[in-house]
Amino acid sequence: MVTSLAFLFRKKIDTASEFSPLETELEIVEAYIHIQKVRFATRIEYIEVILINDRTIQIPKLIIQPLIENIFKHAVNKMKTTCQIVLKIEKKENQLLISISDNGPGFSDDFVLTNSQGIGLKNIQKRLSLYYGNQASLAIQSVPFKKNTIQMNLPIETTRVTQNNL
Repeated sequence: MVTSLAFLFRKKIDTASEFSPLETELEIVEAYIHIQKVRFATRIEYIEVILINDRTIQIPKLIIQPLIENIFKHAVNKMKTTCQIVLKIEKKENQLLISISDNGPGFSDDFVLTNSQGIGLKNIQKRLSLYYGNQASLAIQSVPFKKNTIQMNLPIETTRVTQNNL
């Protein structure tokens, strides 16, 4: 656990780049899950479904782990049964589809991302907009205690929006 904690801490304070390979982001998620399994043991079941071979694809740094962290904050802590967390990554045409699902309490019927009190989802949405403009998306589907999914669609091999070309 100490190794996972140290790895996670190093990656969070590393400001060398705003992007990292998908493989690195998956390692960060694994370290985070390892830490949480010590805490929650059998109350969580984590499943990865990675349907792409190229794990060198560059994605915004720390874009997946905060979504997993939200599940622990808003689902696992509130559940008495096992929370199943599924991370699925696939490529469709020129898009990288990253979805994180759980079987927790989900979002209220009147939840609107732009009006949300939480900073995690808003931060991710703003970062996607900053890096990709309208070529990326963040969507939420929620059926409480059945399947709640947050899906990010990121463009692959595209010009990123930067401060220089705004």
